[in-house]
Amino acid sequence: MLRQHIVNKGFQTLYFNAWENDFVDDALSTLIGEIELGIKELELGKDEKSKIKKSVGKIKDLGSYLVKKSVPLLVSSATGGIVNSDAIAKLTESIAREQIDNYEKAKSTFKSFKNTLKEFIEILQKDNDKPVVFFIDELDRCRPTFAIEILEKAKHLFSVPGFVFVIAIDKEQIGHSIRSVYGQGMDVDGYLRRFIDFDYRLPEPNNLEYAKYLFERYEYTDYFNRREARDNTYAKDAIVDMFGELNKIFKFSLRVQEQCFSLLTITLRTSTRKQEIHPHLLIFLLLLKFANSDLYKRYVTDFVEVDEILKYLRELHGGGQLLSEHTGTLLEAYLIAGRNINHEINTHKQRNESIIQRQSVDENTRDRSRRILKIINDMQFSREHDIVRKLAKKIDISDRFLEEPPNE
Repeated sequence: MLRQHIVNKGFQTLYFNAWENDFVDDALSTLIGEIELGIKELELGKDEKSKIKKSVGKIKDLGSYLVKKSVPLLVSSATGGIVNSDAIAKLTESIAREQIDNYEKAKSTFKSFKNTLKEFIEILQKDNDKPVVFFIDELDRCRPTFAIEILEKAKHLFSVPGFVFVIAIDKEQIGHSIRSVYGQGMDVDGYLRRFIDFDYRLPEPNNLEYAKYLFERYEYTDYFNRREARDNTYAKDAIVDMFGELNKIFKFSLRVQEQCFSLLTITLRTSTRKQEIHPHLLIFLLLLKFANSDLYKRYVTDFVEVDEILKYLRELHGGGQLLSEHTGTLLEAYLIAGRNINHEINTHKQRNESIIQRQSVDENTRDRSRRILKIINDMQFSREHDIVRKLAKKIDISDRFLEEPPNE
């Protein structure tokens, strides 16, 4: 969006998806290659295109020399890998002389490379004094060594007047890459300040709005229009509300939220039109699997009580507030009744009955306990049993994929 915005204002731009090029060993090669590919999309006249083509050709030639090359290990095959001391001395002297020559040539080539890059920019700016903007995206998803090399090459080799880099990164993730290369004690902010002159943090997304967007993107409206289950009247809204509320607590990235919806899609597609999906419980279990897979496994296999799940939620920022509201009240009731563990259900029923009878309790708290009891009782009298395990099978994709009969 930013790229299109500045293109509309007359800027020339280049775009490089680092993640898609992570298979290449050398970062400089990929940056130069992306420039060559990118100029084909630029709006240039015939003369400019011809000049740009020559300029890029020269950049490629100079860049090819600057690409790191390993020094071959010379071993005397005639002596089975054994060489005498005179041969070692001569080889060492030869390598040292070659390294000095290479350094001098590399320094000269480095200057020529930057001068040629300046010429390249000047051609692009012939009728426009706006800088050329090079976007680098998805850098934090790359191999640590590749990500760091991209940053360093962009700074040292492409830092010329009229050339601006815009780098999109998850700062926490790129920090892991930096520390994996330079050590855990590395000052990430200090390191990034060497390369980044100005940074801007994108505002936190509205989780509810993003859930609505994903709902439409995955075409759930059409899916729910075809369903005939009893919970279909509220399932659509419940999915969006639960997804939005829980993502505020779990603080999932947009990428993880998208992955959750992908798994939800598979889960829904393995359900028939008349089969209830228990949306509040389904969404919670699915997101819990991403947030705390160990706790999820222990809950769906009856190795942990509901109180531990509720304790975990209350300890998260905003979790206590959620449980006190309508959505959280529904969730608590479904968590209690969803496994059909009689002694646990009876414990929670007694607890909520006691709350209702207590004179010191306010009416809102009493009303919350009444709703929990109603849901528990309704689920106990329903025909479905052990709902949690059934949902977990679908979430874990261990249930067989169903091909829904056309008239069901």
